Amino acid sequence: MTDLIEQRYNEFVDHNFIIKDNFQIKVLKNINSTWINYNNKNFFKNIFRNSVNSSGIYLFGPVGIGKTFIINIFIKFFKNSKKFHFNQFMQDLHFSINTNNNKEDKLSKFIKSISLKYKIIFIDELHIYNIVDALIIKKVFLLLKKYKVFVITSS
Repeated sequence: MTDLIEQRYNEFVDHNFIIKDNFQIKVLKNINSTWINYNNKNFFKNIFRNSVNSSGIYLFGPVGIGKTFIINIFIKFFKNSKKFHFNQFMQDLHFSINTNNNKEDKLSKFIKSISLKYKIIFIDELHIYNIVDALIIKKVFLLLKKYKVFVITSS
């Protein structure tokens, strides 16, 4: 894990903001290694590696275990990262789609505009309650992958 990220986590512990949790540190290390593997462009290393090159992370668990907190620590170290709350993301998405007759084209343009600004996005509290959002979010994730945006989601 990047020393600065671990150092930032330890600053929260040192200032008694949080209690050190080895599982949180392990998650931070896994997020970081997934990010490093995602950015690894070495052709030969990719061919011989056994693991799949992931384009994102899905972090889930009970309320209050620090999912949002540790992801916030991670993304703060990247200028080209952005946190979205899922509800706000979907509202912005629906607004963008509904302002044009060509909905498929508008969805692609919306995601492309995000990809031009950010290489890492964090969609916090992902909860899909209806089939329409399920169909849209599937396309969203495919487009984010197409435009090479690393996605971290939590629920």
